[in-house]
Amino acid sequence: MAAVVALVLAGLVGLVGSANAAPSASFAAQARAQGLSATQELRLQERVDAYLTSLGGTQIAPNEIAFNGATLLVTVPGEQHARDLSSPTSAAVTCPSGAFCGWEFDNFTGDTFTQFACGVKVTKVSHWWTATGGSLQGSYFNNQTGHAVARFYNSNNNEVRPSSTAVQKVSTFAWGSSIASVRVSYVIVC
Repeated sequence: MAAVVALVLAGLVGLVGSANAAPSASFAAQARAQGLSATQELRLQERVDAYLTSLGGTQIAPNEIAFNGATLLVTVPGEQHARDLSSPTSAAVTCPSGAFCGWEFDNFTGDTFTQFACGVKVTKVSHWWTATGGSLQGSYFNNQTGHAVARFYNSNNNEVRPSSTAVQKVSTFAWGSSIASVRVSYVIVC
């Protein structure tokens, strides 16, 4: 992930910065340097703008949004895995040691958030099964150190899924449900 390791993901409750929806020329240059077509670049920026509008945060790369304690990488249109377009190597995202990472879809595909901040509500996951029309099935990697725990809560602040103790990698995980009371609305780690 770009240089921001300690910034929270898309959609924090109460800690969201102001949205920065104006892409810089350097973001466009980075996207072109990574081989994105003009259409991919436009569609990617539209998706980033949609996240910024609904969740806040600050765009820090062509496909990356920073929050207080986490980051969100948006998948390039036509690709399955999020990758860091600000990096010269632009490899698919992995979950760094000490972090909790969530993916929009199962098998670690789709948009990806990486959270390092302890005790912060990360509501990005609720956005996946509502605003974007995403899948109810996602995935996560609890790669925190020690025996740190990730807890999954619904919009009523009730824990709705078994806690995940580090280190645990789950390739199919139900972020959502047709029953609102069991949908994961946010994750708190550490």
